[in-house]
Amino acid sequence: MADHSTTMTRAPGACPAAIFPSIQAAQVDLIGALAVLKPHTIIGNADAADLRERADHLREVFRAVTGYVNAVITDTADSATATIDRKEIAAIMADTAADIIGAVARAAIDLEVAA
Repeated sequence: MADHSTTMTRAPGACPAAIFPSIQAAQVDLIGALAVLKPHTIIGNADAADLRERADHLREVFRAVTGYVNAVITDTADSATATIDRKEIAAIMADTAADIIGAVARAAIDLEVAA
């Protein structure tokens, strides 16, 4: 009698490496990028240097997140029958990042001026 046993070489539902969707690769890249971005520890009350460090940290976080959002939007737009305005989304992401990072950086300046 022939042996009809099978051997699983990958987890059920997992994609072979050759057809790993780019959106999933982008998610893995995001998780990897965020995992190495450790925020500066603030001890006691934050001073201007702490706030500058946090602004720098947020800049790196937004860089990683923006790359992922761009990948999601590109993947979605490539499959959508409706128009997705990629330039508008990129502008919104850039404005949001600048507003948040700028608020923290301005707080650092305020502390320096007050000192």
